[in-house]
Amino acid sequence: MTKSNKTTMITLVVMAVIAAAVFFGYYQMTSKSKEEEAPTAKTEVDKLLQKDMENNYPGTPREVMKFHGRITQCIYNEDLKKNQLEGLLKQARELYDEELLALNPWDKHLEALIADIEDYKKNERTIMSYTAQNSSQIKTHEVDGQEYAITYLLFITSDKTSPLTKSCEKFMLRRDIEGKWKIVGWELVDPDSVEFGNE
Repeated sequence: MTKSNKTTMITLVVMAVIAAAVFFGYYQMTSKSKEEEAPTAKTEVDKLLQKDMENNYPGTPREVMKFHGRITQCIYNEDLKKNQLEGLLKQARELYDEELLALNPWDKHLEALIADIEDYKKNERTIMSYTAQNSSQIKTHEVDGQEYAITYLLFITSDKTSPLTKSCEKFMLRRDIEGKWKIVGWELVDPDSVEFGNE
């Protein structure tokens, strides 16, 4: 091979390496910017915290119960930061009637919730699922011009001592002056005494 052929060959190899490096660099830059542009998937906690309760309040007793169930499941199942726990509790309290809020001041409510979560963690308890009653199963009635609803929420939990346990809560809701269904109170009841269906 002559000296001029060697020089040409070296020049071509160097140019090919430079072209490959430029192409690789361009590819890396464009793929990173696409990754940065791609929206990150919201977690259930994020979705619950970002729900605008003023303008997008659940419209029916069933929807209130489903939202309450979602919040409850996140509070007890997720490893939350303090601000996330407080944010979820704030969202849950948006579902409460004024009477219930007065009976449960923020500080005492938060303290009791933290103790309850610690108990859940100690017993390795997890909320596997929850079920709200169908709208057709929810009973409404009127007392002194105020509309009330009675409904139930079923939780399936598991812990270190039992694979699956059912618990059921009976809720009373009252429609406020803005037409929003608010939780007045609840109590534990026998889960086998309540009918649930799919909707």
